[in-house]
Amino acid sequence: MGAYLVKPSTGVPIREFTRTVYVWATVFGFCGVLVSGLGRSLKLTGRQIGANALLGVLFAASVILAFDAVTVMDPTSASVLMRTSVLFVVVLGFLVLGETLSASEAMGAGLVILGVMGLVRVEGTAVARGPLEALGSAACAALYQLTAKRTLRDVPAGVVNAYRNLSVLVCFLLFELAIGHQPAVARNGQYLTIVACAFVGPFLHTLLNLMALSRMEMVKAVLIAQTQPIFVLLISWLFVATSGLLDSGAGIVGKNLDMRSQSFKLVPRPRELLANGIVLGGVVILVAAGARKRKKTGT
Repeated sequence: MGAYLVKPSTGVPIREFTRTVYVWATVFGFCGVLVSGLGRSLKLTGRQIGANALLGVLFAASVILAFDAVTVMDPTSASVLMRTSVLFVVVLGFLVLGETLSASEAMGAGLVILGVMGLVRVEGTAVARGPLEALGSAACAALYQLTAKRTLRDVPAGVVNAYRNLSVLVCFLLFELAIGHQPAVARNGQYLTIVACAFVGPFLHTLLNLMALSRMEMVKAVLIAQTQPIFVLLISWLFVATSGLLDSGAGIVGKNLDMRSQSFKLVPRPRELLANGIVLGGVVILVAAGARKRKKTGT
């Protein structure tokens, strides 16, 4: 739904879009905390403040690397390379968190990884700046998930969401100051659409992601999230009809990565449809296996 809402904002400079989105996402985040009665949880320790700040830095780094990668290489290849973050997550989950998968869950995870790898198509033979930046973006996204998982051990998801969005906003403002201010202002309906993007994307999408991370193992939560492109495609077919938006794997801001100069075809190639079908099949197996495990353990 966030990808659909971005479409009316086409033509809005990306820095203005990002700044406005995260101003409102921060407002929504803190209002959500107060409404839910978690106001006292806003007082964090020094370590918790550092962890939430790191979340913003990692997310901002992931998006900035994605911005540049998509301008120096084929946007489709950049996008699918960024989705290899799932591989980094699986490795970090095993090495750092000690997360393990049952045989059925491992089979589902394998299908998800196979589907993601089936979407990776590197142009040319040289390992150049674009692919390295895309992979760097994926690595930062995986470290973001790991940091979020550990932070959620003692900070509620809503509070993490609020401070995370504030940290991202500060990072993007500092980045904007470093490269030069962009004073353009969105007009009328465009501004309202960007506010809606802020609610659906950085606020609601991130909150649901954090809630999932707080309730299940990191690897499983990230693998299930790989169904996102399927929902983007379905919503595009339902509402956009003739044009779609590229899912960059970097969240709602990433979906607007190259809106300034690129036009993307809605209907994917047969290989991409097959790869997404494999991802969906893997997620179904993963979810079903997890449900059987919880039923056996009574959790």
